[in-house]
Amino acid sequence: MAFTKETIVGKRILIRISLLDEQGKIDSRVQVYGKVTECTNQYIKVITSQGEEFFIPPAFDQIKASPPEAVYTIRETNEELKDIEAVAVLTMTPA
Repeated sequence: MAFTKETIVGKRILIRISLLDEQGKIDSRVQVYGKVTECTNQYIKVITSQGEEFFIPPAFDQIKASPPEAVYTIRETNEELKDIEAVAVLTMTPA
């Protein structure tokens, strides 16, 4: 299933971001999850599990549907997530 601006709203999403250094090597990684509450041509807004706003670009080619039986683990906390509907895997480079 390919997501669109209209179909992503309301979905529970896991976001995995790799942050690269100036040499193109992974400097750090970030994982957050939550519910998509808004989507525009400029951003996708997610309310995280901690109640915070988190924004990612609307890079729908990087967002895939999650199989219903999938279980994901947050690396930092070992928390298991079983009700994720979409997964975004993004790579960001320094400005």
